[in-house]
Amino acid sequence: MYNHCLGYFLFKIKGCIVVNGKPWNSTEDEIIKKYYPTERSKCALRMEDRKRKSVINRAMQLGVTSKKAAKKWSKEEEDIIREFYPKELNQTVLRLPGRSKVSVSSRARILGVRPTGESKIDSII
Repeated sequence: MYNHCLGYFLFKIKGCIVVNGKPWNSTEDEIIKKYYPTERSKCALRMEDRKRKSVINRAMQLGVTSKKAAKKWSKEEEDIIREFYPKELNQTVLRLPGRSKVSVSSRARILGVRPTGESKIDSII
């Protein structure tokens, strides 16, 4: 039995997910559990014949998250987004060390913060 997922055929063999015919072994799972939280998909370099995308998928199957992904938003960070994002948009990231433009814009969307009519970007252009 197979399911089509993200362009790959997934086969279930003895309770193990196999992508393109190569099952994950316990050594690879241990590498992901040990190194994925800090190295993220770069831990694929520690394994033969594993691509970053497959490591990300396997980490999700194992319930392993990266420490970066686990970083919670503080009230202070959310207040900065509420105050500055409407006018500064992605430039707000400069006020939030350790956060990316994507994470700031995503958090603004979650908080319901929208840009105002005139942003700092508009005034530059």
